[in-house]
Amino acid sequence: MSAKVREILSWYGSDNPGTLTNLARLLGHGRLAGSTCGMSARK
Repeated sequence: MSAKVREILSWYGSDNPGTLTNLARLLGHGRLAGSTCGMSARK
């Protein structure tokens, strides 16, 4: 899991474990799965 995904999950610490697991699965795919955030606009 990338550092950015861990950071985003830390924003949702009060949510139940099932929600955090599903959020981690979503964030663990695509651009966020890599070492860069990928939040910038695509060209």
